[in-house]
Amino acid sequence: MMRIVLALACAMVCAHALSEPVNHVDQMNKMLRASAAAAGRKLRDLPEQWFTEQKVDHFDPTNQDTFSTLYFVNDEHYKQGGPVFLYFNGEGPLQGGAVTGGYMVDLAETHGALIVSQETRYYGQSIPTPDLTVPNMRFHTIQQALADGAYFQAWFQKNVMETKYGASNETIWGIIGGSYSGALSAWYRQKYPHLVDFSWASSGVVNPVWEFDEYCPVIEHDMKEVPGCFSALVSIQSQLETMISTANGAAELQKMFKTCESAEYILANPEDFFFTVNGPWQGAGQYGYQDAFCADILNTTTGTPLQNLANNINSGLNADSPCNVLDWVSLNAVTTKPVPAGSDRSWFWQKCTEFGFFKTTKGSAIFGDISIDYFKSACAKAFDGQLPFPPESNQWVIDYFGGDKPQGEQIVFVDGTNDPWHPCSLQPRNTTANPERPALFTFEGSHCLDMMSPSPNDNESLRSNRQLIAKYVGNWLQEAQANAYPQPWEQNQAQG
Repeated sequence: MMRIVLALACAMVCAHALSEPVNHVDQMNKMLRASAAAAGRKLRDLPEQWFTEQKVDHFDPTNQDTFSTLYFVNDEHYKQGGPVFLYFNGEGPLQGGAVTGGYMVDLAETHGALIVSQETRYYGQSIPTPDLTVPNMRFHTIQQALADGAYFQAWFQKNVMETKYGASNETIWGIIGGSYSGALSAWYRQKYPHLVDFSWASSGVVNPVWEFDEYCPVIEHDMKEVPGCFSALVSIQSQLETMISTANGAAELQKMFKTCESAEYILANPEDFFFTVNGPWQGAGQYGYQDAFCADILNTTTGTPLQNLANNINSGLNADSPCNVLDWVSLNAVTTKPVPAGSDRSWFWQKCTEFGFFKTTKGSAIFGDISIDYFKSACAKAFDGQLPFPPESNQWVIDYFGGDKPQGEQIVFVDGTNDPWHPCSLQPRNTTANPERPALFTFEGSHCLDMMSPSPNDNESLRSNRQLIAKYVGNWLQEAQANAYPQPWEQNQAQG
């Protein structure tokens, strides 16, 4: 069975699996840069640019506060009169590599497009408030992030496209994103259809699930594709559960996994330990590098599978991070700015107030037992019991945007069978019945794989879906061009 893996991306992304939760934006930045290198594209260092007039609150006209957001521009392939691709970066720091690699750049070259990406509010350097205390998180919502895009787009069109590039005010825009930003991309087209003419939503998680019990079974399926890997992980999990039940076993785990916390902490907080060690194979299955991960785990020359897992996790340690943090909730409770390394407070806020996406593990053979109550407790602890919304408050997102049956058009959704997030995307999957809202499903496709540049390792399903993405985007750009520059009234009359 052909494995869809970008070899160079794996070399960059899969060298080790850190004990921190998988950060999608960090992974995407690495994979997009690797994709550019694999496609023979020169990796360009883009200058940081700043939009200094972003509104803190788009929905309160009495609030005139503004803040600065980072953005990058890739104009390498821009041709006069070409479109602009606005790339939503998502839940992490923005890097220039986000707009210089991947299939988005291939499409930009085809259509003479400029690519621009603005850092999402509350991530990286684009935080609108003095700190991340609960009262100051009130501006951290989906609607505010979408409105950021609209406000930035209007400013960029007038002050950059028209002033610097001499573009007309009829510039055509498209919106692109993957994972959370894939959902933002679809919602942006849905809520601001007058601003963008198409959306490409890769692995777009438009259907929030509070108790996400469908995630782990897909990862298990991914691990079963590598001979011997799943049974090794079952054995690892059995050993861990035995060891973590005794003081001596917990002491051995503390030493083996080089945890910052004591053996007593591990014994008292087994969920924190399992949350950490579950991370490596979650990342491997999600991003399609289970071959490399499993080869590492099954390497008998370096140790037993359990020892190899510990080595894999510990390989991410260095002088600045000498031990593996288990108490991730306390780390996410830090409210200072800049955000400390390893903290995921901004994304955890969105999970606790808007999405859920809590990966419960009931019945899994390779994941330690983590229940929804564990995550509810984590939400309360991280935000001092001050959350503005009750638990399971993601229903409003489904009601507001339509969940897995959104009504926006000229949106192409792309998911993959090996992506554990596909249950949160458009339903039904793999249908082109509505050519204005097609849902493509890639066989053996991992998370956002369609966003990478074509590779000789791609299977027929992935090649076909990329061709369809190009077809839809091309058709929608052509329609937008025709609508932006209609024939003169006199000519229409003569033709009529």
